[in-house]
Amino acid sequence: MSLILGVSKGEKIFLNEIIMNVISTSDDMKNIQVSIGDDTYNLTDQRFIEVYPEVFAAVGKPRYETTDTLTRIAIDAPRSMKILRSSNKNYARNH
Repeated sequence: MSLILGVSKGEKIFLNEIIMNVISTSDDMKNIQVSIGDDTYNLTDQRFIEVYPEVFAAVGKPRYETTDTLTRIAIDAPRSMKILRSSNKNYARNH
């Protein structure tokens, strides 16, 4: 089962210590451009793409109809991998 997070442009997602940057999201919430290091990936809701060894990402779909305007990213990774947003990463370091 994938982890689904709402994301916006400029947000950082930590995959253990690897940083995935959200470069852009489309207005129709069907495309997300992310980067890890020097590599850039264009994510859609059509299929998962391997963005890091054993880590796959795609545009996530809400489980129910919503008026929310936040684009979602779905991340499928090993259970041993910590996945944190930049705000949670700061919290985790201080506690």
